[in-house]
Amino acid sequence: MLKSIVGPVINSRGMIYGPLEKLGVMFLFGRFLDDFGFLVEEINPIGPKAVLRRPVRDGLERIEAAFALNSSEAKASGYLDDCSLLICWRDDWGECPCEVLELKPRVFKITPARHALDRIIGKTHSNGAAGNYNAPREESEPLDESPEEELHRKFNQTIQEIDEKIKGLF
Repeated sequence: MLKSIVGPVINSRGMIYGPLEKLGVMFLFGRFLDDFGFLVEEINPIGPKAVLRRPVRDGLERIEAAFALNSSEAKASGYLDDCSLLICWRDDWGECPCEVLELKPRVFKITPARHALDRIIGKTHSNGAAGNYNAPREESEPLDESPEEELHRKFNQTIQEIDEKIKGLF
């Protein structure tokens, strides 16, 4: 069996885990395209790069964008030539010569398509919203866990519930 390594839990727009490489950043950017106000004209997987448009006062501005997991990777690789925008998961460069769109903080600010797994298995609030979030905390649940740890724990519990429902079908 192949080893599976995943990024941090983001559970947003159909992506359970954050990206671990630049093509994942490109895909995640595509999932939030409308939120960022860009249009895509061309995609070039080499680099990878894209030609984008965004609204400005007098029309649509043409932008050549590059993608990287961490902004410092673009510095080391030198693929920012002719680019006016670097789209990355994490901005760890600090002095990038072009505009940087760091996705990680924005993904958590934009309302994600949360709790998709809860909708699949039919959990709902009393108001009809997905998720059993008003349920009392069980004694086995840790009290001092980070939001990521809590999300990971709830995700694993949900997977186990789905697994039990599937087993019940056979």
